[in-house]
Amino acid sequence: MITLGGIFETNNIENKIKNFNKELEKEDFWKNKNSAQKILKEKKFIEDIYKGFNYTVSELVNLELLLDLAENENDNEVIKDCGIKINLLFDQIKKVQISCFLSSENDHLD
Repeated sequence: MITLGGIFETNNIENKIKNFNKELEKEDFWKNKNSAQKILKEKKFIEDIYKGFNYTVSELVNLELLLDLAENENDNEVIKDCGIKINLLFDQIKKVQISCFLSSENDHLD
């Protein structure tokens, strides 16, 4: 089974999204438009990262299953295709990690 960790703490991300939703429900949310826009932008960024992460995990699990089947059948073409697709997904993960690192949450590190 493929495991991904490190930069992603899904419980923490889910809690952040819940907290953003609580902020949005506040009656005075739009009183400070700059703050509201900043919160909405950060919420969208985190949701996009979270959805992409879940998609990637799902794809990796599916590819792992397909790879196991291909290995059992000695289907070298499918094995090769799975390897290529897995490498592409890991490239996407690296891009997301960079994007997360460069996000506003880490801007203070500049």
